[in-house]
Amino acid sequence: MNEKIRKKLLYFVSLGTMIAILTLIGYAFFMRQVDVDVTQNMHLEYTGENGKATLVVTNPASNINERTRTFMESVKYEADPNTDLSNGDQVKITATYDKGLARQYNFHPTHTTTTITVSGLPDQYATVSKISKSYLKKIYSAADKYIEEHEQDIFRIELNQDNANVTLRSNQTVYRAFLKSKKKGNSDRILEMHNLRYRVANTDYTIYYIVIVPSVNDSKEVVTEDIYGEEATMSEEEIKNKQFSEYVSRVYGSGYTIEEIK
Repeated sequence: MNEKIRKKLLYFVSLGTMIAILTLIGYAFFMRQVDVDVTQNMHLEYTGENGKATLVVTNPASNINERTRTFMESVKYEADPNTDLSNGDQVKITATYDKGLARQYNFHPTHTTTTITVSGLPDQYATVSKISKSYLKKIYSAADKYIEEHEQDIFRIELNQDNANVTLRSNQTVYRAFLKSKKKGNSDRILEMHNLRYRVANTDYTIYYIVIVPSVNDSKEVVTEDIYGEEATMSEEEIKNKQFSEYVSRVYGSGYTIEEIK
């Protein structure tokens, strides 16, 4: 075999070997099955309090490569049970996924079922005396801020007047109470009654207004977006005699045990 033919033969052999190696590498990279733990990064979202919480399971599918993220976005979770949950309960999580995507990407989903123990759910307070002063202070501050942010709307809605020149002259808290729910599953709340004095031109107006801060529990969080208010439609006699507790008992007493906060 002359030198020229030998060199060509070596060239084609080397080229064939390189193609074979690249093919094996490509197969190993693209064709081998990759284990994907579909419950490893799931996110547990609890709503509610100990004894009456609900659970939704999601997967943020973040901080991973594009193929895995696309696949994980197809994963759905079912929690059983997912309502009336208490701390210590066992919940079975089952994951389902797009089988077509799994085959396309050569993914082998693992841990499609798992069991978790419920924990961290907040408890309600037995009485107002159990609530720390610092937490109550946060609640009072949030109620005041609600009045501040809605003072114009309160005047316009409750008095059915739309006047750009209205001024809130004073805001006085005249009554506070802890409302302990009588119905399981309902949150406890703090109620405040405010005496709001407005002035338009030379005319004064007074509104007795109630602000309610719900979801009072030992998480010590104030859920500001859930705060709401309504006019206290007291009788003239109740206003004259400052029968604030009587009014609150009349309106809210059927659903709550009421403890006045001095």
